[in-house]
Amino acid sequence: MIGEIVSHYSIVETLGHGGMGGVYKAQDTQLGRFVALNRLTIEEAIVCGIQVAEALGIAHAKGIVHCDITPANLFITEEGRIKLLDFGIAQLMRAGCAEESSTLSGTATRSVLTGTVRYMSPEQAMGRDVDARSDIFSVGVVLYEMLTGRLPFIGANFFETMNQVINAKPEVVRSINPNIPVAIESVVNKCLEKRPERRYQTAAELQKDLTQAIVASRVVVEHRVAPRPLERVPQPGHSELEIQDQASSSLTETLPDWTTQIVN
Repeated sequence: MIGEIVSHYSIVETLGHGGMGGVYKAQDTQLGRFVALNRLTIEEAIVCGIQVAEALGIAHAKGIVHCDITPANLFITEEGRIKLLDFGIAQLMRAGCAEESSTLSGTATRSVLTGTVRYMSPEQAMGRDVDARSDIFSVGVVLYEMLTGRLPFIGANFFETMNQVINAKPEVVRSINPNIPVAIESVVNKCLEKRPERRYQTAAELQKDLTQAIVASRVVVEHRVAPRPLERVPQPGHSELEIQDQASSSLTETLPDWTTQIVN
């Protein structure tokens, strides 16, 4: 691992090992800072995806599009629950969503280009109106990165990366890691569809398919999630924390009890 490049992080040294796998000191080659990096298992990545989809469903039900779903904006609590951070560029849909399932009932107007280009949806990168399906694309990018250790869209500069986001089809995840279940690859591919109407229309649909993919692939899911990013420290009083306080119960409420009993 030492000297290996994972996404845009360069592994410097091993910090330790635990139940969540190895923890490494790494340098962010883009920001020039050191971070603690943990390598996720496939099972942990799937569970993270389920919880992110659940949390987004809460925000979308309130008519909020996050617009900046990135690993840096996902925080793992001591109880093992994911909270969404940094709603600073979130948009309110013009027509409020009475229910999370009614994704198409409203869009948020984008007058300026904001967000993190590597995780943007094509419509966001083009400065067009966005809705909940834009966040779902970004979740697909995060899932892709967790499963493969690399980003699906990464150019030599901002404009090249944006062009890839808008036009390029990423390498399929199983060509990078053949151990990824076919069902999970299908979920990632659907999230990353360029046209919003071809993606999951709601976060609830994504959450359902991730859960079913676990069952179909006979993956053993333990009650654990990804480690808390050590470089992120949430500040009290953020509106996103208030939203998430209502969002998530334990993982056993997200997954059926019998899911954890499946063995290979």
